Formats: sequence, C-alpha cells, structure tokens
Amino acid sequence: MTPDQIREQYGRQVDRIRAREDLTPQAKQVAMARAHTAAAQKIAAIRDADRQQYQQRKTTLEKRLFGNRELSGTDALSARDARERAAQYTHPDEAMRAYQRAQRDGDKDMMRALGSTTYMTPDVPSELGRMRPDQVASLANSELTVYGNDAPEAA
Repeated sequence: MTPDQIREQYGRQVDRIRAREDLTPQAKQVAMARAHTAAAQKIAAIRDADRQQYQQRKTTLEKRLFGNRELSGTDALSARDARERAAQYTHPDEAMRAYQRAQRDGDKDMMRALGSTTYMTPDVPSELGRMRPDQVASLANSELTVYGNDAPEAA
C-alpha cells in the first residue's frame, strides 16, 4: 500500500467516524486519534523501508564508484595521497577547481577522491551553498528575525 492509499483510507475512516451518530464527540476524537496513529505508523514503516532501501543502494553505488580497488605499489600511494589532498579542501569552489584540474590532467585518483567528499554535493539550498556547515548552523541558531509574508513558515 502506498502512502497516498493510506491517506485516502484514513480520510474515508475519519469520514465514517464523523458520520456515526452513536458516538459522543469525545469517542469520535478517540477513534480519530487511533485511526491517525495507525495511519501514521503505516506511513512511517513505508518511509523507513524506503530509506533503508535507499541507503543500501547508495552504499552499493558509492562502493562501486569510490570504493577501494585492488591497488598495490605506486597506485596505492597515489590513491592515498589524493585522498589526503582532497580532505584538505574546505570550500566547494576550491574543490571544484581542483577537480577540474584533475580532470584536465587525467588524474583519476584525484577525481575519485574529490568526488567522494561531502562538500561536492551539499544538501543545502543554493543560497547557503557557499557557507560551511558550521556557518549555516550559526545562522539558523541566531536571534535574527525573519520578516516578510513567509515569516511564520521560514522561522
């Protein structure tokens, strides 16, 4: 059953509860709360299963793309050196320039190392993309007031 189907089923269940004339208002509230809890649990179970499947697929693909290959000698040293150099970049723009240089030079180890770092794929809106995670957290926890039409939703 999909989340939409669960929501539809929940909506029909609530409508049936509301239509029952043999229940007191308090009994209707209890019945609706139980129906809501059951629907929320079903949706949470589906969401958790979906997240678990996503994480497994992501892990598999990351291992295939960035994982250790059978390396020896200078190849192993080159890969380790590339990972150490990639870890030193603190800003996405620096990392992107290094990636472009590696791409131009055909340095696959450096491209792999830079691609595997988290700053290459930030999970933040573009307005915050140039900020470090600690700067975003500092801004979010600040006492600044949000003004405008969307202030209640944004704050």
